[in-house]
Amino acid sequence: MIGRVNPHAIRHAYGRDFLQRGGDIGKLQHQLGHTSIVTTQVYKDFLTRELREQNDRWGPMAMKKSD
Repeated sequence: MIGRVNPHAIRHAYGRDFLQRGGDIGKLQHQLGHTSIVTTQVYKDFLTRELREQNDRWGPMAMKKSD
């Protein structure tokens, strides 16, 4: 199911996907117009949390827990 689509959601999805594909956080900061890297860091933190959740759900240790 797709949630609400708005400019902020599109911008956030772009930032997350850019980093997930190996993009440089400094370049993303420039593209998004952030004056502080701390603001851009939110995208990296979100991606890290999302990957951790996916690993907890689908990783090899999660498979062992379901046995």
